[in-house]
Amino acid sequence: MSPLAQQNEQRDQSWRAGAYHLARGDHQRALALLSGAISDQSTDGSALNMRGLAEMMSNRLDKALQTFERALSVEPELLEARFNRGVVLLKLRQYDRASAEFEVVFRRGGLLTAPAAFHRAIAEEGSGRLESSVQWLDRALAADPAFDPALLYLGSIRERQAELQAAGRAYRRYLDRHPDSIVALLRFGIVAHAAGHPETARKYLRQVLEKAPESPEAVEANKFLVMWE
Repeated sequence: MSPLAQQNEQRDQSWRAGAYHLARGDHQRALALLSGAISDQSTDGSALNMRGLAEMMSNRLDKALQTFERALSVEPELLEARFNRGVVLLKLRQYDRASAEFEVVFRRGGLLTAPAAFHRAIAEEGSGRLESSVQWLDRALAADPAFDPALLYLGSIRERQAELQAAGRAYRRYLDRHPDSIVALLRFGIVAHAAGHPETARKYLRQVLEKAPESPEAVEANKFLVMWE
């Protein structure tokens, strides 16, 4: 094997190993491997996107943003890189720029449609546009009715808007699919009490105490139960 072939093989091995560690949540090891295997001058958009993911997961947000921008400069149609750039912008609280990225991904359709709408909803909330956030959550659920994070988030937004019936419906739908979710049990109980259903509220908050007695949610549930006595 020629020296160049050996070099390419080593690079490919580092890339595969980096992807393996990234998938398993070892972001620092993945970043070390991918940074060595994928240079800033790479013309492989997918490779750059993977390195950007490792940088983002390691909280190197400015570097990740540069890497995703490089990926899109060499492969403008790479929706994964555009979506990930939106996530970085969201983390940097650049909400309007993030919204623009998620808008493009959403309009293109495909597997990222619901996640793009969901993250657009987060950006809208960050900009203080709660009703717009609700609309984007509705779009996420229309694109994928099984995209359950949108249900939980929708409940929290409606709760903040004092739309108790709508909040309760969202939490109830989430609990139908995730009956052991202590977050949803807690929030549904609190909303039920605010809507004038104290016995229902106590029932759900007691379930929080039973299912996760040492959790922060249990502390919160117990606080309300004591307060309502």
